[in-house]
Amino acid sequence: MRLSSGATPFLAIALASGLAGPASAAKFVWLDDPNSYPDFSGAMLSCGVSPPCGNSITYSGFEAVNTGTAEADVGLFLPFIWPRDESQSTPQQAIAWNNGLGGWYSPNFDNLGTSLLVTVDIFSTTPGDIPNSTVLAGNVADGTGLSVFGPSSSSPSLGIPPSWPIETLAATDALPFVDLGSFAPNQEKPFGLEFTYAFGDGLSCDVMTISCRTSIYPVTLAPDTVPEPSTWAMMLAGFSGLGLLALRRRSTA
Repeated sequence: MRLSSGATPFLAIALASGLAGPASAAKFVWLDDPNSYPDFSGAMLSCGVSPPCGNSITYSGFEAVNTGTAEADVGLFLPFIWPRDESQSTPQQAIAWNNGLGGWYSPNFDNLGTSLLVTVDIFSTTPGDIPNSTVLAGNVADGTGLSVFGPSSSSPSLGIPPSWPIETLAATDALPFVDLGSFAPNQEKPFGLEFTYAFGDGLSCDVMTISCRTSIYPVTLAPDTVPEPSTWAMMLAGFSGLGLLALRRRSTA
């Protein structure tokens, strides 16, 4: 950044001291990993309307892909889902995370008073299943490591279609997460998602236009080892980033 001719020496000194000062510890636990991504190209559904799905449907054939050098740890994070109601012009429907119920919940999913709770099991399709866990939304940073992930699904950096309903994360949301462990260079690890749907009136998916298909937005995470810059250094990073940030779009099922 070039200082204008009217800039005071004090400002120049302050900027220099901010850049040279010691960095504090990382602000977040995890960050949106720029070196890995979820691949949906081989995704398969366990069932459709025929044969009946009952109240669950499984997506398999997903892979977490490491694109570069070895990574000591990669996690899989599921911050947003949109269950589909095929009777609507935009099938993806809004449904927010509920910590108390351990899933995504809507008290009136179909606009007819029917509630819906969706829970998920993340599993490995190779020997040695991976245990489900959670991570607090407020502990996850975006790809820069400087700002909280999201927290809205409408964040331009996520690339989610603007026609889909907007969901917003609370810092205390304990969202589904699994630790996939270390990755060798260019390694791929398969995983699957099993969604279970509980309707308040006891109906199953197959007697409704709600087909138990769900649009999803999984994210691969890496441990946040980026030191938190001092205030002045953070400001400079923000200025330089204005012309350098690029959108990364993930697929949706």
